Amino acid sequence: METEEAYLTIYKGLPKGYSLNGGKYRIGFGKLNPAHPHTYPFIEPPRVLAAMLPGEDGFNDVGAQVSILLPTPGSWASILSADVIGGSSFHPEETKSAPGWIARWSNSFLVGGDVPVEIGASAARGTNSVQWKTKTNVYGVDAKTKISFSSQTRAVIQAEYFYNTFQSVADSASGRTATARRSGFYAFADLRFRQRYDAGVIYDTFQAPLDENLTDKALKCFVGFSLMEETTLFRLTYETYMPEGSSDVHAVTFQVLFSMGPHKAHQF
Repeated sequence: METEEAYLTIYKGLPKGYSLNGGKYRIGFGKLNPAHPHTYPFIEPPRVLAAMLPGEDGFNDVGAQVSILLPTPGSWASILSADVIGGSSFHPEETKSAPGWIARWSNSFLVGGDVPVEIGASAARGTNSVQWKTKTNVYGVDAKTKISFSSQTRAVIQAEYFYNTFQSVADSASGRTATARRSGFYAFADLRFRQRYDAGVIYDTFQAPLDENLTDKALKCFVGFSLMEETTLFRLTYETYMPEGSSDVHAVTFQVLFSMGPHKAHQF
C-alpha cells in the first residue's frame, strides 16, 4: 500500500533553472525511494532500503525542496537539490518534532552518443530520538543506465550503495551515546522485450539493523507482463532471503496491479 502524498511543484517561472517542491512526498534520496512502488519492475523494494533509510513505509516526510539545474556543456545535465523536512520519518514513534535535511547531486549524460547514464550522491540527517537528541546520518551513491538492443528490447541496470550511522543512548544516567555504523547495497538488471514483457534479477545485502556484525542477503528473480501499457500489470517474484545466523526463507509472490486515471510520465 502506497503512502499518500500531497505536494506542489513549481518548475516554470523561476529564474536561473531553479524549481521548488513542497508538501508531503517521497524524499529524493537515491533512485528507488522517490519513485512510487508500482513503477518498480519487482513487487517489493529491496530489503536494504528499509534497513538503511528512515521511515516505516518508505522515506516519506513533510518538507520543502529547492533544486537548481547547473550550467553544463553538451549532453551533460547536473542537478543540485536540498530539502528541509519535518523529520518525523526519523522518529515515527515520537510526537515531538525535530527537523532534518537532505541533499542530492544527480548527473545524467550520454555514453557513445546514445546510452544514457545517471549517477548521483545523496545525504540525509535527522533526529532519531527527540528526547536524547541522537542523530541518524545516511549517505548513498547510485548509478543507472539503459541499453537498447532494438526498438522493443532494452535492459535497465541500476545499483545503489548506502552507509548509515545511528546514534543511541548507551547510558541513560550519564547520557553517553554510542554509534552503530552499517552499510549495504542492491543491484538489479531488468530486461524488457516485445514491449509488454520483462524479466530480471535483483540482489541486495546489508548489515542487520539489530546486529551490525550480521550480514543479511536476498536474491530475487522476477517476471512481468503488461496487458495494457502501465494500467494493468501481472508480476511474479521468487525470493530467497538469507539472514545470517538463521535459516533461508523462500517466498513466491504474484501481483495483479491496475490503475485508473492519468498521471505524469515517470522520469528515467
